[in-house]
Amino acid sequence: MADQGDTEEVSASPTRGDEPRGVWARVDRVIHRLEGGVVAGALLVMALTYVLKIIDRDMRAKTTAFDKFFLKLAGHPVEAEAPPALVESVTGFWSPLILTLLCYLLCVLAFRTRDRIGTSDGRTPTVDAARRRGWWLHAVWATVAVYLCLKVVDWIPPEYLCTVAMAAMLIPAARHTFHTGDWGTLVGLLVGGGWLVWFFVAMAGEDYTWNDKLSLVLLMYVGFFGASMATKEGRHIKVDAVRKLVGADKLHLYNAIGNTVTFLFVVFLLILAWRYNETIGLENTIEGLDLGYWMITMPIAISLAIMALRFGGTAIAEFRAYGRGEVPAESGPGLH
Repeated sequence: MADQGDTEEVSASPTRGDEPRGVWARVDRVIHRLEGGVVAGALLVMALTYVLKIIDRDMRAKTTAFDKFFLKLAGHPVEAEAPPALVESVTGFWSPLILTLLCYLLCVLAFRTRDRIGTSDGRTPTVDAARRRGWWLHAVWATVAVYLCLKVVDWIPPEYLCTVAMAAMLIPAARHTFHTGDWGTLVGLLVGGGWLVWFFVAMAGEDYTWNDKLSLVLLMYVGFFGASMATKEGRHIKVDAVRKLVGADKLHLYNAIGNTVTFLFVVFLLILAWRYNETIGLENTIEGLDLGYWMITMPIAISLAIMALRFGGTAIAEFRAYGRGEVPAESGPGLH
């Protein structure tokens, strides 16, 4: 709000009640949901593959960080200087045993916390002796499940494991969006998920060395499509010093000019992004992935094009509102 500082969140849409109607409004909503599907899917895949990479690396390593820690406690901070028998004892028995016990205790605490947490109406549940005994039994099965999950990562190559994991996330999400009629999100899930399934099958290979490069590619989609979504959701930051001095009868005009300036600046960035894509994106490949560099530069141009359309449409709507002599009920969008 204007009286709470020099910055505030603003919208790339006109003030409430003056949002554009018609075909573009419906298309924009579909695009926004498509962007949301791509961003959510990219974040999930980044998190999933990173976790799998860490597990796979530690499962394949001769000594893990925990092994080195226990060797250090035994008086051998340098692994190469430790007796082979001690190294074998730590890596083959003590380290797995201690980690298993820690996992078991964490599972017990998790079940205990679940049963002791209050209900939604604020009542504290009663935990009897039978339920407390159940914590220890359920923790055994949970620990076994964790161990099996770790072994699955070790046994199954990334190309198959990541594909199955992607399908496990994609199919329920696609069914939900289909039944709710959220076609934009459904298209985003199918396009993004389909490409990732192809990548896992064709290029994942026998290890997770590709994870860092893939995460960098997906980060571009998260960052720029997320910025584009912000123009739709009204989460931009703007300078408010001038806006506070504008009268209510001129606020639509102020908003229109601000969005016009923003539109021109975004168009300028779009031209730069397009030229960069032509000169760099189409001529190079991403090292380590054997994918075209345009996979990185493309989301920049696409998101800027969508933002330009949104700011341009907002400016037109604000000019029309000012021409009709309307006075906005809220402060509305401003200079970005």
